[in-house]
Amino acid sequence: MVDLKNLLDDASRQDGRAVDALDVVHAGRRRVRRRGVVRAGAALALVLVVSATALTVRPWESEEPRLLEPVSPPAPKVSPVAPKDSEFTSPGSLLDIGETARVPVEHADRRGKVELTVTAVRRGDTADLLADPEISADLRQRLETGQIWYVDVTIRYLSGKIGGYYLDSDVEPVLRGGGGHNQVSYLFDFAPCPSLGLSSPPVPGESVKDCVVFRTPPGTDVVGLRWGPFETPYFVGTEKPVVWR
Repeated sequence: MVDLKNLLDDASRQDGRAVDALDVVHAGRRRVRRRGVVRAGAALALVLVVSATALTVRPWESEEPRLLEPVSPPAPKVSPVAPKDSEFTSPGSLLDIGETARVPVEHADRRGKVELTVTAVRRGDTADLLADPEISADLRQRLETGQIWYVDVTIRYLSGKIGGYYLDSDVEPVLRGGGGHNQVSYLFDFAPCPSLGLSSPPVPGESVKDCVVFRTPPGTDVVGLRWGPFETPYFVGTEKPVVWR
């Protein structure tokens, strides 16, 4: 118990004199805090405040300490899962040969959905292509010094009435070797690699085995395919096409 009377008497005896240390009594323990020069009047006021504090018992100090329950962060909002029919493969996706992408297609002022699966990349025979009467003289000359390639793609129609859709204008080859390429498009009757689009009107669930022909210079190989229509987030020229390799 703090002897308030003795503390007040000590403070009054030091009136007008400086003290180097102030003894503070708090909750039965004694601490010395160096304060430089403190006048007796200030010491008296501080003693009164500290003494009153020491004699006051706060109601919550007599209780057992209570631990707060940990606050869990709010659960993240989960968006409802979209139905499968509304999901598309993301632009820039990299797929293995044999994997399927679901993509949006715009054709003949209609928008639809298809699934594309690159099933094979084959080395072709230049002689077969040179024998086709539809090949121009300029392309014949380039084919004599290059290599041709066949890329097989299965198109599965889902929705949108986009009959007559062909891949040819929406794809480019993935090359290895640093050279360029030429694309030989719309070879409808070329038996080794026929260009086949969706029938018109398309049949729900219809699958077509399409094929795209490329020519590369010596030393450059076709190792995959990029798909991305013009003016879409997938565009092969400037955006993020779906890539198979």
